[in-house]
Amino acid sequence: MLAQEEGLRRLKAERLQAEVDARLRAARNDIARDAAGVEANLKLLLGEIRRASELEPGARAQMEAKVRAAIESSSRSAAVFREQVARAEAVATQASATERLLTERERMSASVQQLVERFNALMTQQLYQEANSDVAPVINELLPDTVISRVVELKSGMAANHALIEDVIYAKRRGFIDVMLKYFHSSKLRCQIGNTNFIFIDEHVIFGTNSRLKSYN
Repeated sequence: MLAQEEGLRRLKAERLQAEVDARLRAARNDIARDAAGVEANLKLLLGEIRRASELEPGARAQMEAKVRAAIESSSRSAAVFREQVARAEAVATQASATERLLTERERMSASVQQLVERFNALMTQQLYQEANSDVAPVINELLPDTVISRVVELKSGMAANHALIEDVIYAKRRGFIDVMLKYFHSSKLRCQIGNTNFIFIDEHVIFGTNSRLKSYN
């Protein structure tokens, strides 16, 4: 009876040994593609070995040593795999960010090109104030503190100021001429010599043609 039980116990131990060897071989084959899963399965196997009552202490220690070594190997492989995944994700994230940046730069470049064309068209049409107030600020917002933003702001600003000064000077001249024409048509102190009309206002001699007036003391 005892011999039969001993034979049965030895048979179970041999079967467990064969199962352990087979699962270790499978772990070596699977570790490259699923290190984390292999590690989990080996830990389960280690628990089964520790609970197996049919094993001799020496055989149990040998099996446990093999499984622990395999667990350590799978753990290292899992760590390497996680690092590789993290690097790949970082590269993918960087690539996505770079692609978005390039797309944004292309969009901005196209916008700036359109704005510059609009700016040049306004300057050609001598619409300096529109170029200075409508286009230059947008370019400066897209490309702050750059050569192009400073150039368009300075160029349009100077042209707008010059045009404003010219308008003021013209308005003053136009007002003066209008006043003189008013005096010319209303004054009783006037005479005509040849084709020239003369009037006398405050000790000044004013004479003129159909297009302009001149004054002499």
